[in-house]
Amino acid sequence: MALLRLIKYPGAKNVLIPEIYRVFRMSGLRMMVDVFGGSGSVSLNVKAEMNVYNDYEIELAEMFRAIQEKPNETRKLLSQISRYLQQPHASKGMRKSNGHGAGNQSDRGLIEYVEEWESYRQSIPNVAHRTRKWQGRLPTIEERSVYTIYKFSSSFGGMGKTYATTREKSVQRFVSKTLENFAAIENRVRSWKIENMDFRDLIKKYDSPEAFFYLDPPYVGKQWYNYNFTKNDFTDIKSVIGKLQGKFLMNLNLGVDYFREIFGNPTFVRYYPDNNSRNGNGNLSRGKAFYTNVDLLTNVRSKRTQSQGKL
Repeated sequence: MALLRLIKYPGAKNVLIPEIYRVFRMSGLRMMVDVFGGSGSVSLNVKAEMNVYNDYEIELAEMFRAIQEKPNETRKLLSQISRYLQQPHASKGMRKSNGHGAGNQSDRGLIEYVEEWESYRQSIPNVAHRTRKWQGRLPTIEERSVYTIYKFSSSFGGMGKTYATTREKSVQRFVSKTLENFAAIENRVRSWKIENMDFRDLIKKYDSPEAFFYLDPPYVGKQWYNYNFTKNDFTDIKSVIGKLQGKFLMNLNLGVDYFREIFGNPTFVRYYPDNNSRNGNGNLSRGKAFYTNVDLLTNVRSKRTQSQGKL
């Protein structure tokens, strides 16, 4: 079954989802707390009886709140953006007076923002500050949500900061795919608890013996996010997870020296195809260190015993 995907986003966890789901199932718990939710790939694809999505970036939290609270309005606006991107003039950021002046003023405002982005896409290298200012003028949560979906899907590497080049996949294709999956995404998001909190406060709020926390902190050395982590933040993570009543799974990139200093040896390591490498041949070269307090060995032995008892 194909994975659900809402936006293009740096560090999305699609390739890790089978491993995350495996450990979550072995925990025996029913509540999944996605601490650094980002694109929502984990929350969308790891089904739990209760999902808590969190991200400190307000635009990402609002994106999912709009889908939850205003699904019909959000879908309608996304369809408008998709139709606009199908027009021959869209890639040049040129406005046609006929066809985009219909509707209310807020509809025109959203299209105008998209047109501005399209017109500058390959002429200004970095517009992170400017785009945040533009988004703040949009009056409704569904407009801000759709602009966020569009912005990330049309930016280089899904970072929402720099423009995609013509060599990257079609923006219209990403938006169309999101529309195709919208009903399934809405169905998943409908029951979520959506938070916009610092991870320290979030874990304190939801920690209990019934909670499973998935942690995928911002990558060290990557300027992908508005809030990048320092060594002190990882030290705080160590302090927080060391006091958990619940269970957790955390993945970190291999190669950061102070991770072992702070967290010790990982519970296990996995390697994944690096399809983003320069040659794009998918060689196994991306190493991920996983840390968990789920007793994986006991669970494996228990399953083996149950299997042998059936013989």
